[in-house]
Amino acid sequence: MRTIGLIVEGSHDEAALQELVKRCSKVPTTVISRTCGGKSRMLKRFPGFLQEFLHIKEGASVDKALVVFDADNKDPQAEIKRFANTITNRNYPFPIKYCVIVQELEAWLLASKVAAPETLFDPKTTLEAKLNESKISYTPEVARSLASNVNLDTLRNRCKSFNPFPQIVINGQGPHTQPTHTQ
Repeated sequence: MRTIGLIVEGSHDEAALQELVKRCSKVPTTVISRTCGGKSRMLKRFPGFLQEFLHIKEGASVDKALVVFDADNKDPQAEIKRFANTITNRNYPFPIKYCVIVQELEAWLLASKVAAPETLFDPKTTLEAKLNESKISYTPEVARSLASNVNLDTLRNRCKSFNPFPQIVINGQGPHTQPTHTQ
């Protein structure tokens, strides 16, 4: 059993990404997640959560930390660099992997229903509208359910920013990730 520390923007991201991490993992995986209360707070809060992962009380050590956030119509590589620069002088006993979702998590959750969800300017609004048609409110549990039911092959084909995610979860780096920050 391995343990992944997951740092995300908010509760919808936490619910969906916990599910996607488990679905992409090749071995039984425990996910210990922390939410930052939005992307604007994430840049300031994620270093503290990485520090917290050094002292996990749940009886497990973190084998890897994933920092996952939305591109929000910005250049993914520039966003990764901005986050990575925040912790350049810190060392952790676990690798830190970054993944940027284009444009928002909701693009991934729309993959089964929209042919090119990453081209949407505001995927969250589109997803909420589609759910409202069925009289469903967008909650973290709905996000988790959508993530558990999305066809991963369809997601890979329709959302290029998802393509490196399974490899990041397993062990490697992808094009929207930064090299590990361990020494």
